[in-house]
Amino acid sequence: MLSGEQWDFQQAPGRWSIRQCVEHLILAEEFLFGFAQQALENPATPADPAKAAAVDRQLLSLIPDRSRKATAPSQATPSGRWADREEALAEFQSRRKRTVDYVNGTAEALRQHRVRTPVGEIDAYQVILMLSAHTERHLAQMAEVKAAPGYPK
Repeated sequence: MLSGEQWDFQQAPGRWSIRQCVEHLILAEEFLFGFAQQALENPATPADPAKAAAVDRQLLSLIPDRSRKATAPSQATPSGRWADREEALAEFQSRRKRTVDYVNGTAEALRQHRVRTPVGEIDAYQVILMLSAHTERHLAQMAEVKAAPGYPK
């Protein structure tokens, strides 16, 4: 378990703490899952398996890549809503469980419904991949925070 100092440590001004990363993941789970739901409201269209596979690979390699900086949309920008560690982690786990339960239980043709997102037009399946890759990105960011000089031991 992280101490309060570790939870709130920032490598530099303007860099996110672990608390801010967790809050961002909570907000992004809702924000990104919403794109999957929007996609399903759009008419089904036949999927091109080769094109879909290429986009899948791009999402899974580009989104976690920490060498590329990104700016969070306002809907997923941390504001201090979950200052308590246990409450924040429980909230993330609850939202992620909803996503996993949906994926495990849906009969929807996720590949056949597309939506415009900040990374372009993708299918609902790819939105779920994006959620996973996005979490991977911020887990790496949290590891960077923990490895930074001055991180409280």
